[in-house]
Amino acid sequence: DALSINNRLGALFIICVNATFPVVMPMLTLYYKERDVMVRERSSATYRVTSFYASKLTTFIPISLISNTIFFTGVYFISRLSIDADKFFIGLATFYSLIIVSISFMLLVGSTIKSVEFGFVVAPIVLTIQILFGGLFANPKTITVVLRWIRWVNPVQYAFSAFAQNELRGMEFVCQAGVQCYENGTQVIESYGFGRFTIWQNILLLLMLATADIILGYSLLRWAAKPRSIWL
Repeated sequence: DALSINNRLGALFIICVNATFPVVMPMLTLYYKERDVMVRERSSATYRVTSFYASKLTTFIPISLISNTIFFTGVYFISRLSIDADKFFIGLATFYSLIIVSISFMLLVGSTIKSVEFGFVVAPIVLTIQILFGGLFANPKTITVVLRWIRWVNPVQYAFSAFAQNELRGMEFVCQAGVQCYENGTQVIESYGFGRFTIWQNILLLLMLATADIILGYSLLRWAAKPRSIWL
């Protein structure tokens, strides 16, 4: 029925939130510890930044994807979201993309900010802003022009938009007599401003953000860890 709209959107947004804070903060702690070791070894020309950075990508990403697949599967079926194989795997692909963005953001913060304490201040602030402007608490259509640019660099907004389109499109809702409500999922998508990009365009934008964070994080880490005697 129409009352399930808020329930579905709330469940989908919690899935987005779980792909940010619980992914970034624990791994940021590990990254800082290992980064300091790398910098010390790098100063003696016995360790390459490329090897270190690649190892973090190839270990953090699979670990996060595998562990969070259990969470996603449980929440998806417990919340009684659409029992459709296509929608489930598209939702899982969206979830994976957001996790990859979160890990790349973690690498960017850990590579850019040397102070652990300051890093643990900056990361939550940025993640909180992403959540606030993710599309549930503030309708993208109503955000002031001064802050509207945030949505272009907000991975939560892209992921939530993809989730909402994947779940709601094609649904029909039963309205109670005399109560105004959304009649179908398309009306909800248009009302919340989720239809600016298609599902696959949102996923592509997520991967583009992840790529940008990875490249920028690597460049800044390489510069910060470069001893004066080493130029490559």
